[in-house]
Amino acid sequence: MINNNRIGIDNDSETVTSNAAQPKKFYEYLKRRKVMCIIFTIIVLAIIIIIPLVIVKKKEKNSEKSSTTEEMEVTTESPTTSTSTTTSTTPSKPKFDKWKQNGITVAGGNGKGQELNQLSDPHGIFIDQKKNIFIADTQNNRIVEWKYNAKEGHIIAGGNGQGNQMNQLDRPTDVIIDQQTHLIIIADWGNRRVIQWLNQKQQILIQDIGCYGLAMDKHEFLYVSDTTKSEVRRWKMGEYNKEGIVVVGGNDRGNQLNQLSSPIFIFVDEDQSRPFQSPTTSTSTTTSTTPSKPKFDKWKQNAITVAGGNGQGQELNQLYEPSGVFIDQKKNIFIADFNNHRIVEWKYNAKEGQIIAGGNGKGNRMDQLDRPTDVIVDQQTHLIIIADWGNRRVIQWLNQKQQILIDNIGCFGLAMDKHGFLYVSDTVKSEVRRWKMGEYNNEGVVVAGGNNRGNQLNQLSSPTFIFVDEDQSVYVSDTHNYRVMKWKNHAEEGIIVAGGRLNQLGESQGVIIDDLGQIYVADFYNQRVMRWCEGKEEGETVVGGNGKGDQSNQLNSPGDLSFDDEGNLYVVDGRNHRIQKFEIIL
Repeated sequence: MINNNRIGIDNDSETVTSNAAQPKKFYEYLKRRKVMCIIFTIIVLAIIIIIPLVIVKKKEKNSEKSSTTEEMEVTTESPTTSTSTTTSTTPSKPKFDKWKQNGITVAGGNGKGQELNQLSDPHGIFIDQKKNIFIADTQNNRIVEWKYNAKEGHIIAGGNGQGNQMNQLDRPTDVIIDQQTHLIIIADWGNRRVIQWLNQKQQILIQDIGCYGLAMDKHEFLYVSDTTKSEVRRWKMGEYNKEGIVVVGGNDRGNQLNQLSSPIFIFVDEDQSRPFQSPTTSTSTTTSTTPSKPKFDKWKQNAITVAGGNGQGQELNQLYEPSGVFIDQKKNIFIADFNNHRIVEWKYNAKEGQIIAGGNGKGNRMDQLDRPTDVIVDQQTHLIIIADWGNRRVIQWLNQKQQILIDNIGCFGLAMDKHGFLYVSDTVKSEVRRWKMGEYNNEGVVVAGGNNRGNQLNQLSSPTFIFVDEDQSVYVSDTHNYRVMKWKNHAEEGIIVAGGRLNQLGESQGVIIDDLGQIYVADFYNQRVMRWCEGKEEGETVVGGNGKGDQSNQLNSPGDLSFDDEGNLYVVDGRNHRIQKFEIIL
């Protein structure tokens, strides 16, 4: 029994021991499982962290490779190369889509001026492979090169004052450089020529062109935009004795898809870009000494009557001593029909005009005019500004509604500049004043004369027609002083640019300036139109001068003058009651 009991106790003990070990084992099992879960979680987290890092690192490495490739590509496409004897003039295509918004000044920035660390109204630029910058420094009449990180530039073409000599430039607008040959091709806009500079020797490539922008293609063609003819032409390099081929525009100025209106800069894309060679070889050093021709050289001496010419009268096909004239881009003619007290428009090639202002008899009502002398027309807004001389007012007509802009003024001639200023000559006070368009509730600013009537350089005597150039210099037909005066902006006195000597002008009337700065004057009593180059003591007759008469080569009291965009010359033939068009000889 005892044994059985002992044995029983032993069995029970083993059972108890076995049962007690089971929770312990289960606990250890759970502990091991928890550790495994922790390890698994750590591994998962490590994977989650490491994989993106690897991806980012790989992208950075690829980006570095891509950047290196792009740099190599940019170098390959840059304007100049070190492995080729030719040089591309087409800048590489940008491969970046974002830029810092705060720029760094790399040339100029020291105010307007002509010092080597200054620029004056720069236009075209060219950047070479070394990041040197070549600049058409327009108002300084020069081409300057600014080396990379330089504090000032140095002159490589022009810089000898504004002029048309071979070593001078006149408001250059664009430039192309070949750094290996040092060839410089310049759009010499003011001289209406494309000129080449090579080792300080010059050669005129293309002349009589309103050149502005330049470009070169892979076939070695030079492209030139023409602001005057509103077109782009191209020439084979070295073959400039032809008129070139029109590649864009050439269908008169306009906004149709086959037209342009004063095109400026141009670009030939990457499919048309490749290195070009100098138009002259290294063995050819001959330099042309022929000065560029003036913008307008000669005109046919027998004019075409484009308005009036049917005797004195008030019918729509007649004029009565017309005074001022305005030609728009479509060659429509707007005329201040002086003794008919109206403004008439003659459409291009029309047989009669239409009244667009006045025509309601002589008077001072708002719908009447009294001997108008000049007119300016905005074809887009149909705004008409009139010098209503007999009523001593400048009046605006818009859709048959009138508004007096300036009152109590002996207004005769009108002009507008590119900044939106209206200029008015005053025959009574012998002065010219200007107003900001839309701001007429003031006396305006005197820009010429204003020192009583007289013949001193700070005086005028009954000024009539006026012209304002790009620099806001005012050219005044100083009628009773028999001269034309030029008053620079803010000048205290003028300079004589035409006439001023005995028997040179028999009373100046219409005045207009071409792109070369040559002055054209209607010589009222000598029945002719004369041309002066500034600084010259004598002028030359360009049309008329065949005595008073009504033949096609004669004039009778010529008044206002105008050019159209082709260079044809329009003359108000006052006492023949007609407008004459003298066609340019190309």
